[in-house]
Amino acid sequence: MIKKSIYIVIAAIMLLSSCKKVDIFDYELPSGRMEGFLKDEATGAPVKDIYIIITDTLHDAYHMVYTKADGYYTLGRLASGIYSVVPTNDSVYCATDVFVEVTDGETVKVPDILLRPTAIPVLTMNLDSSVIATTKNSIQLRTWVDHGHSTVVSRGYKYLKATDTRDPRVSGSTKSASTSASSPDIITRDMYSTTLTSLSANTTYKIVSFVTIYRGLTSTGTRKTVYVYSDNQILVTTPAS
Repeated sequence: MIKKSIYIVIAAIMLLSSCKKVDIFDYELPSGRMEGFLKDEATGAPVKDIYIIITDTLHDAYHMVYTKADGYYTLGRLASGIYSVVPTNDSVYCATDVFVEVTDGETVKVPDILLRPTAIPVLTMNLDSSVIATTKNSIQLRTWVDHGHSTVVSRGYKYLKATDTRDPRVSGSTKSASTSASSPDIITRDMYSTTLTSLSANTTYKIVSFVTIYRGLTSTGTRKTVYVYSDNQILVTTPAS
């Protein structure tokens, strides 16, 4: 009986050892790949140290890669599908949308992506079109801004009483504003509005509009926020009653 049991155990061991080992967590990863270069549109020179967001348009999953000194980037283990390729930087942008079709098991060469410098935003503010309404204690305002493809962080106004000799850009009170929901294109041209409140009746205020954008890095390596103001200021007087 003991010998029989030993034979059964040996047979079981031999059977198991002859079976193919399968790891239930071992599955075949996709092997599609893309590669390409970022270049300056004006000079053709490579653009380094740029993050690129590569998004699977079907599943809305994204990856991030970094360009090397020669502007080269690559990303592997991609499944078949259509991917968007978007360089992200505060000082440059791509003027056209880039979409790439990837096939599992193959490498696709992305056409050179040409980058342009972003522009400093331009704010349009004037007395006729920017003042929506006034009361004795409030002024409702709006401003148009051409972003120039810069990343706008915040929007708003700064203001002081006209009798105050200080510069409102430096010493004025700040009122933040939100983006207009009806704006047709919040990337290149935008309109924002808000209402200055708790004002004095029958008083003239000098007002400038502003946006803040990312430009460069601080000494600690974080993104630096810079103010951009409207070229002009407007004078608005609240009614006496």
